[in-house]
Amino acid sequence: MRLRAWLVGLMLPVGLLAAVSAPTLEVVDATRGTVLWQGPAEPGMHFLLRYTHSSERVPVEGVFRLDADLRIVVEETAFASFGPGLPEMPPGTPYVIRDGMIRVAGGGQVLPELSFFVHPFTDHIFVGRGERVALSLRLPGGTLVKIRVRGSP
Repeated sequence: MRLRAWLVGLMLPVGLLAAVSAPTLEVVDATRGTVLWQGPAEPGMHFLLRYTHSSERVPVEGVFRLDADLRIVVEETAFASFGPGLPEMPPGTPYVIRDGMIRVAGGGQVLPELSFFVHPFTDHIFVGRGERVALSLRLPGGTLVKIRVRGSP
């Protein structure tokens, strides 16, 4: 009996450690509750979100990074022209033009998660850990997608 209690006492902490999941970056079809992509979330990790702006019909790209606390930080927003929903640039805003895109630093903006709706004409693409997920091709128009970190560091 003592041996059994000792084994249970030994195995319980091991089981609890196994039950705690490592943090993951997830791309989720929030409309249907399914995970479309996931990978280990690590400080310094970068990912991209590319799409075609719905009204201006210009390419837009967001570059994001996970900080030391695994929060999503906007590193850069790139776009081909100005329009509704695109960053406004007050006089003096630093930017560069590269590859035909106006590139503006994110200014350290921290987001709890990214949420957006995909449509066939927006051509949303997620790129993370060298993998490319064509969201607009995989999902019906009007699908809510969220990019978030799950689990604790």
